[in-house]
Amino acid sequence: MADQSPQLLVEGADPTCSTFIIHREDHTLGNVLRYVVGKQGGVEMCGYSIHHPSDDKFHLRIQMEQNHPKKCKEALMESLQTIDGICDHMIDTFNATVEEKKRVGKKKRHKK
Repeated sequence: MADQSPQLLVEGADPTCSTFIIHREDHTLGNVLRYVVGKQGGVEMCGYSIHHPSDDKFHLRIQMEQNHPKKCKEALMESLQTIDGICDHMIDTFNATVEEKKRVGKKKRHKK
């Protein structure tokens, strides 16, 4: 079975203006990544495109402010870590809520 994890390719030699091609992903990650990268300091522009609806990849373009010390790859990696943290928080919150509902449900059944 082939590896199904996303793959990343980089186009362009300029570390302050790069296009990252992320394979095996679509708008779900593309839009979130565009938003999180765009909120980082030093990012002048961030956008993504999917060239054809049947493509399983998207192109993420990041351009940093001129003379900013952070490079595009750093902005991308920091954003992926931020998204990972957000997902972990959402999973933990969901699981805690499910456990709380189970406890409340058991208490209600025992009171009847």
